[in-house]
Amino acid sequence: MKQKINYKYVCLLMMLITVCLFGCSQTVMAAADDSITCGLSKESRSSAVVQKSRHTSNVKLYKCDGSYWKTIKNTNGRAVFPAVDSKSSNMVLGWSRTRGKHTLSASDYKAGARIPSKNGRYYMVLFKASMDRAPSVITRPTKFDRVYMVGDSRTVDTKRALGSSIPSNVTFIAKGGQGLAWFKCEGYPSLIRSVSKRPRSERKAVIINLGVNDLNNSKAYVTYMRKVSAALKRYNCRMYYLSVNPVNSAMIADSEARPRTEAQVSAFNKVIYQKLCSGKNRSFTYINTCTRLQKYGWSSNRHNAGIHDGLHYSDQTYLRIFNYCMKYLNS
Repeated sequence: MKQKINYKYVCLLMMLITVCLFGCSQTVMAAADDSITCGLSKESRSSAVVQKSRHTSNVKLYKCDGSYWKTIKNTNGRAVFPAVDSKSSNMVLGWSRTRGKHTLSASDYKAGARIPSKNGRYYMVLFKASMDRAPSVITRPTKFDRVYMVGDSRTVDTKRALGSSIPSNVTFIAKGGQGLAWFKCEGYPSLIRSVSKRPRSERKAVIINLGVNDLNNSKAYVTYMRKVSAALKRYNCRMYYLSVNPVNSAMIADSEARPRTEAQVSAFNKVIYQKLCSGKNRSFTYINTCTRLQKYGWSSNRHNAGIHDGLHYSDQTYLRIFNYCMKYLNS
């Protein structure tokens, strides 16, 4: 006896098989697609990581001993090396790729200089207070019969640091916190009175060290100092302009003094050198102690009394500057 086939159930079974097969196929395809998608996502993520690493702009700054100080972002390539307040007589002269340096070389960077890379490591160049040694003997100017030191508080402090060691043929004309306006009204009249009383045959040197109190006034300095030079040369005076010497803008800011920056000092000195001290018609001879101090070191410790204001120096630094000037005059 033949068994009857229930076509209704057969059709239903066929439909179930088709659905299963189609579902599995879709699952396999979806899995394959997922695999491809995952692969692409991984590549995308890898690419993103590469892109991120390419655009990393973290410059890491370290202390002289190698310990971490801070990180600076340099995304646009315009970040500059910061000045540092050491809170002591030690002076951070600048930054180097080399750890443990105490003097600045041509390959290093001063505060305010643009950071040359978007990432990397740089170390403080630290001039220690123990390295700030006064000259054993104060040099007497022998090439000139009379030397005039004219300036602001830095010149006042130099006289104080010298004490009884001031050479007998050196005269100081200075007042703290002053600039060109004072020189016009008081400094120059005092200078010309003293000079005019001495024999014209006497060899005289005048060293001007003004500008740190009015760094944005360089053009006015040039105009007036040309007139001063012309007048004093009639009294047999040889004219010298002593560079405005370094400042530490971070120390100045922390001491809440009137702002002065390394860039301002550099710009002032550049104008004075180019307009007064170079070329055939120069009015002054330039004495560049600023670059020397930036390279070999200086200390901010006014009166050696723990006043680290970034503007005034230790007695030892003042004496080093004075001695350099006297040796320069004698050379």
